[in-house]
Amino acid sequence: MRGGINHGRTAVRTDTVAGRLPATAWHRQSAGNGAKGACRYDWVWIHIGTGSHRHLLIRRNRSTGELAFYVCWSPTEVALSERIRVAGIRWSVEECFQAAKGQIGLDH
Repeated sequence: MRGGINHGRTAVRTDTVAGRLPATAWHRQSAGNGAKGACRYDWVWIHIGTGSHRHLLIRRNRSTGELAFYVCWSPTEVALSERIRVAGIRWSVEECFQAAKGQIGLDH
């Protein structure tokens, strides 16, 4: 059956996509300040889906090459710098959830 969930497109692993990107596709930018100062990574975003506002944001650690992936949607166009800022905020939200779990016993 042609179509379905991928609307006729071929599914590809995200790490395969990242490995095929040229060096010029990546942008070095900070995701915000961490405990040791600015957290600078290489970033790229790729349009996915059938709508114009669905993207895959990929973060690459400059020293280890480790990749992190974020599926993004927004009701309007959003600049790469804004997507990176929001991705950076995600870590502080997760830390708050972990702390709250420990403080009220949800981790048991």
